[in-house]
Amino acid sequence: MAVATNTLKPQLLKLKKGEYVFEEGDEAIFAYVLTEGVMEIVATSKGVEQVLAKIEKGTIFGEMAVIDGFPRSASARAAGDCKVQEVGHKEFLHYIAKKPDSAFSIMTRLSGFVRSADKQASESFLLRKTGTDEQGEEEKNDKTDIVAVHNFEDTESIYARPPSKPVIITGVSVLIFTLCMVLWSSFSFVDKTVSARGKFTNTAPNIEIQSTGSSFIEELNLERGQFINKGQTVAILDGTVVNANLKITRDKINAVKNKILRLQLQKNSILNKSLNKDSSGQLDPINEEILNKNFDEFMIKMKTFLLIFYD
Repeated sequence: MAVATNTLKPQLLKLKKGEYVFEEGDEAIFAYVLTEGVMEIVATSKGVEQVLAKIEKGTIFGEMAVIDGFPRSASARAAGDCKVQEVGHKEFLHYIAKKPDSAFSIMTRLSGFVRSADKQASESFLLRKTGTDEQGEEEKNDKTDIVAVHNFEDTESIYARPPSKPVIITGVSVLIFTLCMVLWSSFSFVDKTVSARGKFTNTAPNIEIQSTGSSFIEELNLERGQFINKGQTVAILDGTVVNANLKITRDKINAVKNKILRLQLQKNSILNKSLNKDSSGQLDPINEEILNKNFDEFMIKMKTFLLIFYD
């Protein structure tokens, strides 16, 4: 009987010999880490219980059903007193992502399970074919069993099987198509191109046509092999980039003009020892604030100097 938990929160389970962590057909909620003792992975076939593997301390088990979401394909039974830590689905995936070597270890163990199942299936096949009546019948059955084992197709033989004829034809067709595309691209050419910088190139040597600024082309008024005259419009460019650059340049010019005006007002204010306001209204609020602050600092320094001088 499997040990039941009353919460979906992972817990540390303590088991005695013969108790099950989970049984074949149970819903998979947790993977498990054996922290103490030895566990047995068992499966029942036609009423006969078989031990598939033994789990040692520090090993993750029960992860297969957590990965694929199917019910448990085997049972986990304590071979003695054991302690097992439950691991949630999210924590398990996070652990595998952080430690790829653990994922490789799990793949190796699952591969071992598959090999063990193949071996047991082969042995069961031999046992069904073996007779116990006469010595001659036994020798005949042994030869039949040897042939049966050789005819039993395991996982390795499937992977070692050469590719089928349709697969070979498909691969060769793809290879020929790729080779034709490479040859076509090698011998073909484009007489003119439009690059991201607005530059035109053609087959005539030492001739380059380029726009006066960076922009996107809205309309290209040029056909292949067409001659153009002086002053003819070759392409219509999108003015978004130009307008944006123009605005930036104007803002910089205005900033420089405001700074020059502020410096002039500041100079006159210092010479006259009186704050000169901008009567034209061209000075922006920021430069006006700087002007007032600088003049106040100048007056404070002058008063301090006079007090020290007369004292």
